Amino acid sequence: MKAILHIGCEKTGTTSLQESLYLNKSNLEEQGYFFSQAAGEKNHNKLFVCSLEKERLSVDLLSKRMGIHSYEKQCQEKLVLEAKIENENRNLPAGVDKVIYSSEHLQARLQTQNEIQNLFDMLSGYFNEFEVIVYLRNPMAYAVSLFSTSLKFGNISNSIAGPYVGNGELNYRFNYKKMISNWQGVFGMSSVRPLLFDKSHLVNSNVVDDYYAKLNIDCSNFIPIEDKLNLSLKSDAQAFLLQVNKQLSLNNTLDRPSKSKIVRNLVSRLEQIRGGSGIRPSKSLCYEFELAFSESNEWIKNNYFPDYNGLSNNCEEYESDAEKYLSISTESTYDIIIELIGREISD
Repeated sequence: MKAILHIGCEKTGTTSLQESLYLNKSNLEEQGYFFSQAAGEKNHNKLFVCSLEKERLSVDLLSKRMGIHSYEKQCQEKLVLEAKIENENRNLPAGVDKVIYSSEHLQARLQTQNEIQNLFDMLSGYFNEFEVIVYLRNPMAYAVSLFSTSLKFGNISNSIAGPYVGNGELNYRFNYKKMISNWQGVFGMSSVRPLLFDKSHLVNSNVVDDYYAKLNIDCSNFIPIEDKLNLSLKSDAQAFLLQVNKQLSLNNTLDRPSKSKIVRNLVSRLEQIRGGSGIRPSKSLCYEFELAFSESNEWIKNNYFPDYNGLSNNCEEYESDAEKYLSISTESTYDIIIELIGREISD
């Protein structure tokens, strides 16, 4: 039995791919693949939560949000997960011999070989073959996209990508050499398959079709998904959302769930009226990123994609003070408020 682990990276179309895998479970089964439901419905986050080293459970925000913030809770969850995996494998449809798991948090949050080994030990009792697939994108573009997403979850920091440069735990996300070496050290070199998240290198310019093609899955009759999930916001909308987040953080009358609901509803509206490309980092930050990850990028290029230069940036193309776009004028603020009210009235 073979397990196919799609581990990310974050911001490489993972939500779209997971939606497609979920919608097409029965179509996949006809071709010998099963999209697991043991570790989650669409995103198999419980795989990473049950593999984290115990000292990191109390500091990993996603684990805490999932209610798994202690070693005792983790052990309980792991027993439940293993039982679900065993039961799922025992009852696989006839002809299925490959099980697909997908979670971008496997790449982002399992940051040591010990943690990856924990995952391997948990799964190796049920599978004798593994394929680990990870999509890589330009590290700075990855960081900028993370910043855009963070605003949708209440981020109040003006820093676009600065926290990732020189910070070991955050830095790991973009140090592809270290990340891939860790996974190879556990699953073996031949089992880890890096791919490029770049429209010019994706089948039909999208990651969903590309993933199926790489696995020789015929998706011609698959149920299509929405064109865009996790839309980006234009720079003025990002600046507006940042200010709302800051004001909400100062509010002492609303509880956290209420604040989160306000932000979610606002983001949904902003995506309708202000979807598009957001701000880009400054020239100086671009150079910091190039310096921090040049060795890793070169290693990827030499070992996997010798003709690809897309992991690096031409920093001279960036503005010196691009972060200025994270400020918003009173006039622009009113414009967005008027549009939001107009949309609310029309609906």
